Amino acid sequence: MKVKSFKRFGMFAESIPLPSGHAVEVRCKGPLTIQPASAGQLGVMGVGQSRVEQTEDRVIVRGNGPVSIKAPENVVLSLNVHGPVKVATLPSVRLQVQNVTGPLIIDAIGDLSFDRITGPVIATDIRGDIQGRQIKGPITLKRGRGDIHIENAIGPLTVDAIAGDVDLTLRGDAFIHPTGDREQTVRIHSRDSVYLTLPADARVQGHVRAGDGVRVELDQGSMTDAEVTLTPGEGEGPVITLDIEAEGEVYLGPNPPATAPQPEYTKTTGKGWLARIFESLGGSEPRPTSQPRPRPRSAPSSVPKPGVSDEQAMILKMVAEGKITAEEADKLLEALS
Repeated sequence: MKVKSFKRFGMFAESIPLPSGHAVEVRCKGPLTIQPASAGQLGVMGVGQSRVEQTEDRVIVRGNGPVSIKAPENVVLSLNVHGPVKVATLPSVRLQVQNVTGPLIIDAIGDLSFDRITGPVIATDIRGDIQGRQIKGPITLKRGRGDIHIENAIGPLTVDAIAGDVDLTLRGDAFIHPTGDREQTVRIHSRDSVYLTLPADARVQGHVRAGDGVRVELDQGSMTDAEVTLTPGEGEGPVITLDIEAEGEVYLGPNPPATAPQPEYTKTTGKGWLARIFESLGGSEPRPTSQPRPRPRSAPSSVPKPGVSDEQAMILKMVAEGKITAEEADKLLEALS
């Protein structure tokens, strides 16, 4: 294990050989970012009080401030994080998201499981199955190749371009768009409304019931009723089997009357303030301090005030050092509140 410690800057960096299939458990107060690494090496960088423990079957990363991890493929990642999390470009990694306070953004991952998630969730390009429970949204899942099984979610929930079966139990509106290019089963029990986007010529069978009525706009028939039983029309295309029950309304067809709301956090996460936070951790050496950036005019004071947490104090210090702007700090502080 190679360890670089920058006590003067409150930073550390470690590189750990990691065999395929090894488990990596992350327990930290975010922000946390996870990116791909070179084969067989786990890289950990952070600010504040952090440490890494290694056993025969797993590596445990603990942090009290921003942490950046570079993980090799074919490992199992387990997250227990309070703060923003971003995971990018790990299509062969199995990700177990446990007890995370978001926002949580995932881009390109293998199998994905959720447990006790609070905060907005966006997951895109999921190569394996998705399983989850106790998720407080909004939740957006896009381009999934496997099956989805989620229990006790609080939406709104968007499932877009999913190729596998869908099995959902939730409170909140559900916006579902299966690919329809193979046999699929869609089971949804919602305490609100369900909007299922399907081609007009989709072959659909099954049972749908809704407290505020079911509206069907498909070539095999258009109807509005409280309860509908569908049989597939003629054709050779794959059949989508439905089992939907909602207390609100249900729509089936190509033109749903509503779309899922886009949460505001998508405008401030990723390449914006979160990327800038970890940019200061990305080099093999800390940034030089002989020529610091000018302090922004509106920068918050770097002196921690009574009641300020370690994370908030760290953010204020980074503003004072010119590593992020005051506006970026405000957005980060808001995400951590």
